[in-house]
Amino acid sequence: MTGPDRPAPRRRRTDVARPPVPPRALVAGGALAVGGLLLVGGPLAGRPVTATEAVAAAVLVVVALVAGLLRGTPPGGLPGRGPDVRDDVRTSQQELERMAYSDHLTGLPNRARLMAALAAARSRTADGEPYSVLLLDLDGFKAVNDIAGHEAGDLLLVEVADRLRATVRDQDLVSRLGGDEFAVVVRSGVAEAAALGERIIAELAGVHRSVPTAGADPDLVFDVSCSIGVAELQAAEEVSVSLRDADVALRAAKAAGKGCVRLHGAAADGATVRRNRLVRDLPDALAHGQLRLVYQPVVGTVERRVLGLEALVRWDHPVLGEVPPSEFVPLAEDDGLIVPLQRWVLDQATAELARLLAEGRDLQLGVNISVRHLQSGSLVRDVTAALARAGLPARRLMLEVTESMFIGEIERAGGDLQTLHDMGCVISLDDFGRGYSTFAYLTRLPVDVLKMDREFLAGITDDARSAALVLSVIELGRRLSIDVVAEGVETPGQLATLRELGCRFLQGHLLGRPTRPAELGAVIDAFDERVLDVPALGAPVAVPVGE
Repeated sequence: MTGPDRPAPRRRRTDVARPPVPPRALVAGGALAVGGLLLVGGPLAGRPVTATEAVAAAVLVVVALVAGLLRGTPPGGLPGRGPDVRDDVRTSQQELERMAYSDHLTGLPNRARLMAALAAARSRTADGEPYSVLLLDLDGFKAVNDIAGHEAGDLLLVEVADRLRATVRDQDLVSRLGGDEFAVVVRSGVAEAAALGERIIAELAGVHRSVPTAGADPDLVFDVSCSIGVAELQAAEEVSVSLRDADVALRAAKAAGKGCVRLHGAAADGATVRRNRLVRDLPDALAHGQLRLVYQPVVGTVERRVLGLEALVRWDHPVLGEVPPSEFVPLAEDDGLIVPLQRWVLDQATAELARLLAEGRDLQLGVNISVRHLQSGSLVRDVTAALARAGLPARRLMLEVTESMFIGEIERAGGDLQTLHDMGCVISLDDFGRGYSTFAYLTRLPVDVLKMDREFLAGITDDARSAALVLSVIELGRRLSIDVVAEGVETPGQLATLRELGCRFLQGHLLGRPTRPAELGAVIDAFDERVLDVPALGAPVAVPVGE
């Protein structure tokens, strides 16, 4: 305390012992701080660092480097007494090199470092030293991100990186290319490289779980495996050719059932060659008018006429001929082409329906929707735009979604589908019963129509249990006020049994094959309702009760 008759103590001057911070030091420190925030801000927020943030951080480190160079040089150009500037320069250069050649998440060498290593390895192959490259892609990784969250996905990638480091040899280089893709430069021929690939798959087979994260279900278990493609480096070939060869082998590994190793050349069977040709040609198919739509009728047994159409996309490949959607749609989903493809389908199909309605026909149109379109966040906007361009009311459009779409996407799917349902669109659950069926979807989602998987119909004419399953779906729809459509009706026996069981809506080759737009109107008008009057099958199908 200080009082009136007690002089206050003299304050110690601290500014003499602590000289003012030079502006250049402030610049250097500030640049490093902001650069650090750019690099860690994304992961802290649960997202990866963007390319823009990475470039900006690198620029700020350069700024800090320049400021640090000037720090020890006072006016007049004479060296000061501060620390050796060369140490700061070396440290900054090392930091710049680390940022330029390392993956920010795993700490592994990045693509730039991989390309440099491959170029060096290729030059050594001219002297007879063998080198190979492995491309690795995680199978099932997407489910971890979708269900457990991106933080769990990032932690899983770090765990995979650690296991790869522990599995490869000291002379091999492990790199992360991005996403769930990794590469290994192996100092050996393809046989030894393939053996290393097998060891990697065995090691990663233990990564079947979600790394615990806040808010995630600790009991979640995911089947995460790895597919590997192997190619040998050749002195006469560019590095990009070797990488493409390894990628071809990787695609062959995934086509073979995943969780396996494939060598370039040895795996290039007819199916692989065809698949690679489709992957290469698909981006140009839409632009070159190779895609077209056909429409299959849906018939009402009570109304005894064509009530609706399902739009089906076909690819007329100039060399391979007609390619079914089951073959090229998954490729479009893998390569990021499915959203523009489905926008085109929506535009073409709604325009065709508008023409048919203008000619006096009363129809509804079904369009299949991919889970990738739902994940893109643009589905509602794209559907709204297509309806507006065609001048159609939303109630004329039925969006057919598969049950697998809701695995890990129930909240997002429910929100977008509810919005579309509130607009007036009809929501159909397609392929109901194919592996993922859960009654919870029917209570949480705005489902108007169930389309039974065609496999249900295979034995209904002579197998009581198959008939019982179909009847249970029909009865379920009746109790929930959901219409049920039977797909894949191909024989009079199936038709007769479905009518006996009370199924009101039918689709299949027996009632109408997929038809080109030019013939569609005539096919609808010429539908012969007598096809529905098939005689009943002798004895009625016995449906077991209480078993």
